[in-house]
Amino acid sequence: MDRAALSLEQAPPLAVPARFFLTAPLFGVAAAVLALWSGPALLASRWTPALLGATHLLTLGFVAMVMVGALFQLLPVLGGARWRRPYPFSVAVHLLLTAGTLLLAAGFSAGCTYCTQMALPLLATGLTLFIGLALAALRGSPSQHASVKAMGYAVTGLGMTLLLGLYVGASHGWTALPATRAYTDLHLSWGLLGWVGLLGVGVAYQVVPMFQMTPEYPAALRRWLVPGLFAALLLLSVAPVLPGQYAVTVLRTVAEVGLAAGFVLFAVWTLYVQARRRRRLPDITLWFWRLAMLCLLAGALLWAARQLYGGAWGEVRYPLLLGMLLIPGFAVSIVSGMLYKILPFLVWLHLQTHAGSREARRRIPNTKAIIPDRRARPQFVLHALALLLLTGAALWPYLLLWPAALTFAAACGLLWLNLLYGLRTYRAVLRGFDA
Repeated sequence: MDRAALSLEQAPPLAVPARFFLTAPLFGVAAAVLALWSGPALLASRWTPALLGATHLLTLGFVAMVMVGALFQLLPVLGGARWRRPYPFSVAVHLLLTAGTLLLAAGFSAGCTYCTQMALPLLATGLTLFIGLALAALRGSPSQHASVKAMGYAVTGLGMTLLLGLYVGASHGWTALPATRAYTDLHLSWGLLGWVGLLGVGVAYQVVPMFQMTPEYPAALRRWLVPGLFAALLLLSVAPVLPGQYAVTVLRTVAEVGLAAGFVLFAVWTLYVQARRRRRLPDITLWFWRLAMLCLLAGALLWAARQLYGGAWGEVRYPLLLGMLLIPGFAVSIVSGMLYKILPFLVWLHLQTHAGSREARRRIPNTKAIIPDRRARPQFVLHALALLLLTGAALWPYLLLWPAALTFAAACGLLWLNLLYGLRTYRAVLRGFDA
C-alpha cells in the first residue's frame, strides 16, 4: 500500500494524536526519577513495589499512550475508518489514562491503597471507551489490509490486558481478593505480546515498506502471523484451567514455543527486508526498529536458555533481564521509531490540507526537515546507551542502576524536545500561511 491508497481526508485534527505523543516521554522521565529515588533496591526482584510502579509508568504512560494516540490517527488514514467525534473523545481518553496511570504508579510504589482504588475505575473507563470506539471504527472500515486486521487483534489484546489488569490491580487495592502470579504473568503476556507486539507487527506491514523503502512482507506472513500469535495467547490463557497437570504443561509449552517462534520470524524478516531497502541514506527510524528487533531476538534467546538450563540465578535475574529487553528494549524502541516517522508525516499531511495555494505548498518542509536527523541522532544514541546500562543493571544493580536511570531520563527528555520541535515547525509554517 502506498501513500496514494491512504484515506488522508479522514484524518482527525493534529491535536488528537499530538497530546498523546507529547505526554508519553514525560512518563519515561517519571519512571527514571522513580528508579533514582528507589535506588538499587528497585531491582531486588520483579515484585518490588517501586519496580511495579516504574513498569506501569512505561507500559501505560509511555507505550500505551503513544499507541492509543497513533490509532486515533492510523485507523482513519490506513483503514478509512470513521471515529465518532474524535476530538472530545480523545481528550477524555487522554485525561483518564494520564490520571489513572499516575495514581496506579503511586499506589504501587508508595503502597497507597486508596490511590490504587481510585486508579482502577479511571483506567477502566478510559481504556474501555477507547476499545469500544476503536472496535466500532474497525467494524465500519472498508479496508481489508493486513495492518487494519492486525489492529483489530491488537485492540482485542488490549481488552484482555485490561480485564486481567483490573483483577490483579484490584487484589492490590482490596486485600480480600486473592492475587496469583499466574494472572500477573498472563496480564504481562497479553500486554507485551497481545497488545504491543501485535500492533507493532501490524504497523510494520505498512510503515516499514512505505517509510523505509523496503520490499513488502510476504503475503502468507501478513495473512497468518497475527492470527497465529493471537491463537497462541488464547491457548496460553486457557491452559491453566484445564484438568491434568501434564496437559497444562504440554499446552503451555506449545503456546510459549509458538509465541517465541512467531515473534522471532517477524524480527528476522523485518531485519531481512530492511537489509534490502532501496533507500540507502541513514535513517533514525531504521536504527530504532533494528534495535527493537535485536532486543526481541535477544529476549527469545534468553527465554529459550531459561527453558533449557533454568537454575537458581534465573529465579531473580531472568525476569528482570527479560523485562529490560522487552519493555525499554523492544516496546519503547519501536514506539520511538514510530514517533519519528508518524509525527513528521502528520505535520506534513495537515500542512498540505491548510495550504491554500501552490505557493503555500512550496513552503511546506519535507518530513526529514520537520524533525531533522541532527536532533534525532543524539536521542537515539542516548536511548541505546540507556538500554545497554539497563540490561546491565538487571545483573549488577548497585553498579549500574543510577547511570542507567539518568541516561534513560535524558533520552526521554530529548525525545520530548524533538517532538515539541516538530510541532513548533507546524505552527511556524501555519503562521507563514497566514502572513
